[in-house]
Amino acid sequence: MTVALAACGGAAAGPGNSPSPAASVPTLQAVVVNAAAGDCAPCVVKGPTRRLAVGILDSNQVPVGGGVTVQVQVYILPPGAKPSAVGPVTDAVYEGTLLQDKGVYVIRQNLGVAGFYNVVVSATKDALHSVTTAAFQVLDADPGLAVGSPAPASQNPTASQVSSIRQIDTGVPPDDMHYTSIASALAAHHALVIYFGSPGFCKSKTCAPEQAAVASLEPPYRPHGASTSGSSPVTPGSSWSTRLASSGPSSTGPRLPRRSTPY
Repeated sequence: MTVALAACGGAAAGPGNSPSPAASVPTLQAVVVNAAAGDCAPCVVKGPTRRLAVGILDSNQVPVGGGVTVQVQVYILPPGAKPSAVGPVTDAVYEGTLLQDKGVYVIRQNLGVAGFYNVVVSATKDALHSVTTAAFQVLDADPGLAVGSPAPASQNPTASQVSSIRQIDTGVPPDDMHYTSIASALAAHHALVIYFGSPGFCKSKTCAPEQAAVASLEPPYRPHGASTSGSSPVTPGSSWSTRLASSGPSSTGPRLPRRSTPY
């Protein structure tokens, strides 16, 4: 499972123009939150019916959550040419399970050409209404591991290997998901949750709910042989994702659920 709102919201920009420095902050502002790779966020790999997730923030850059009527239209930005719509205006569906009502709004869009894109987003909640734009990139190929590839046996640092938990966890307070390495869990043939996050540097204030959602899986499954491994980069602006991998049912307990989270 791949997660991402993270510190990966795209900068607002018009279909062809940069926003004026004097422009007022919109009451409801859109950000694209897909992240196929840390160095291109927000970005998505080209293909049919690609999942495109949009976060709605208030004027203080805090996620608004559910209850917003959101319509999205996607534009490609060809070099030297005018923006061109690649699909109709589409109603976005809210996804926010286990995320403390800080989820995202999702559409499916055919994205057949790599390049730079904008979304034009109409957002309405009660008396508030804004139309804003956000930029994202479409990639030719997935820079990550292909689906079905063996999980890399990473020797990520654990709590017992560092002098301070703050070296590997930016959360406040730190969690306890640093007790085993990915390599050790794979070698033990445990069901495995791997969480990559930087909640201490989360620009859109949604990393903490994501971390809490992942952490909520630990108590019921750890006694049955499931392992949880966390990695919290300490570089500001790091992108993050969450992946759920299962190496098969635990011999002593249930299989971890496969669940797709919004980011």
